Amino acid sequence: MNNLGLRMTLTQLVTISGRARSAVAACLFAALVVGAGCNMDHASDAMDWTLSDGTRIAELTLGDPIVVIAVDPSQCLRCFSVLAEWLEWERMSGTNVQLLLSRQPADDEKRILRATGIRTDGHLTGVRIEAQRTPIELVLDTGGIILRTERVYGPSSPLLDALKDGRSLREAVDALSHTGS
Repeated sequence: MNNLGLRMTLTQLVTISGRARSAVAACLFAALVVGAGCNMDHASDAMDWTLSDGTRIAELTLGDPIVVIAVDPSQCLRCFSVLAEWLEWERMSGTNVQLLLSRQPADDEKRILRATGIRTDGHLTGVRIEAQRTPIELVLDTGGIILRTERVYGPSSPLLDALKDGRSLREAVDALSHTGS
């Protein structure tokens, strides 16, 4: 709040006229709400992310771990190769990979998604994820998030590389946990 120049003592607020006091109080409240909203997508909250159909991310796993990839629609072309690798791995392994958009795509983004053949499993609602933080890889099991990586670009990711070595999803997560990746 100091960066916003809203530093004000209670005494100063009381001495301001009623109308100005209401405006200042509203601004302070708005700054608090905006500040709190910036933290909406922390890993501990990711299990509560909600899809456009009302499904919570936590409901996607039914016992076996799954992979959830969250990507901003504007980043789909930038991270196309890693998305294609994930979808190929899903096809070959039979493991569930959910490709979710971090927000509802605009009309031009929908056209790009159709043209590239990228199929998604829906989009998130009620959460704000900055485009430059995506794609985000989450590995979920019934106990919660067991791995989270952000800004996964390039032809692959450390998790995908570990899976291509023939490891199960749990083994790959364990291997990455021990290497600090």
